[in-house]
Amino acid sequence: MNDSEKFASKLFKKEEIKVIAGVSSLKRKFKIAVFVPPTKIEEITETMAEKGAGIIGNYTVCSFRIKGTGTFKGGKNTKPVIGKRENLETVDEIRLEMVCEKHLVNDVIESLLKHHPYEEPAYEIYEIITGSKSDNAVRVKLKKSFSLLEIIRRINRKLNSDEFVTASNVKIKDVIIDMSDSENVTDYITGNKEKVLIINKKNKSTINLMLKKQE
Repeated sequence: MNDSEKFASKLFKKEEIKVIAGVSSLKRKFKIAVFVPPTKIEEITETMAEKGAGIIGNYTVCSFRIKGTGTFKGGKNTKPVIGKRENLETVDEIRLEMVCEKHLVNDVIESLLKHHPYEEPAYEIYEIITGSKSDNAVRVKLKKSFSLLEIIRRINRKLNSDEFVTASNVKIKDVIIDMSDSENVTDYITGNKEKVLIINKKNKSTINLMLKKQE
């Protein structure tokens, strides 16, 4: 039983719960694309992976590669690895793409620059939103509707807190609970038009509540 399931079992009685299931979440990540000569593709892939890039779920060293042709013309003060300065060069290259968490971006870039053979490596960084099944979040379908005020009172009792003092009388029958410490989750895929109460942990001492209606 994960932390979210434990929280759900303390918040609701067994006879109040219709079903507890997993839920998919949307996470903010970054994609790094770098242009690499074919002879160095494995080395660059490996060094980026060692710094945490290319992790998708339980899989590591995940990448996408596209073969292409690159051109460049070095200035008079350059020291090109391939060709001559002030001469237009055409080279075979591979576009390597790998995803990583925000806090790892600098380490991944630093490592790829250290191992890349070019004097001025070309790379791009994109912020992306990915969808995947959450390892920790759960969706709780209730047999009957509860007022938001009642749910907040239960949370207060569990936390021994009086922090939440007001609430509307909206009725809730669908709850998503996520007690993980991930800061990258931006949303959850609910798949219906009913109101869903989202309870997640901001940090060790703070819990967020958000009422969502799928459009």
